[in-house]
Amino acid sequence: MECTEVFGWLSAWLDGELEPEEARRVEEHLAGCGRCRRERALLAATSRAVRALPPETVAEGFDARLRRRLAADTAARSLHRRRLPALALGAAAVLALAVLGVPRRSEAPRPAAARAAPT
Repeated sequence: MECTEVFGWLSAWLDGELEPEEARRVEEHLAGCGRCRRERALLAATSRAVRALPPETVAEGFDARLRRRLAADTAARSLHRRRLPALALGAAAVLALAVLGVPRRSEAPRPAAARAAPT
């Protein structure tokens, strides 16, 4: 087992989350690798320090406000995704007209009376 693989499994090993065979492989590697044992010691100390912190408390109603905000944000993104193709098409049409110009007749239209010649 390589050190990089052990580093990825150390947290789960410390928390007792590995399958017995995986845990055995990590332990075998730790027995022969000082670098990984130092990493294990640092990770274990960090874990103990975090667990020693007092639990955080949140204000009354925080959960409900957070859920409403997330729902509103999700709805806004959904609406934006539906509008984006139409906006892109409109922008492309405006750009095409700006670049190519509006088609014009080469001759001004003549009044109806001028078109009909007297006989």
